[in-house]
Amino acid sequence: MKRRIILYFFSALLISLIGFVGIEISAAQPVTYQHYTDIAGFDAISKAKLITGDLKGRVYLTPNEYSEIEAFNALFIGNPKYKGKGTHVFKLKMNPDVKLVPGTQPNEVIFEGTLRFDKHATVAYSGINPKK
Repeated sequence: MKRRIILYFFSALLISLIGFVGIEISAAQPVTYQHYTDIAGFDAISKAKLITGDLKGRVYLTPNEYSEIEAFNALFIGNPKYKGKGTHVFKLKMNPDVKLVPGTQPNEVIFEGTLRFDKHATVAYSGINPKK
């Protein structure tokens, strides 16, 4: 039992160090990530078929599925500036050659640049957040 606990500890430590150092993660196979947004963001992304990065060129994704309230609290840290940013979701299957960087939170990864549908990811679902 002690060996198992020690193994889990060192595995978690290694994952934390990789995230801290900023080593890029490459999806060996298509992995589904979620991008949460509001109705305005959903309409713009759907029309353009791409997700533009923030002012620093980052697109935030999470491997976790959240309800609207969970997304607001877990991803947007309850910041009123982001109220409503969990009403809609894009579930994206990332292409194997896409590079993702660990985010500042353990529940997020970052795509640097503009994430283009079909080139970087395939949309598995887009619409109103189905998780209640």
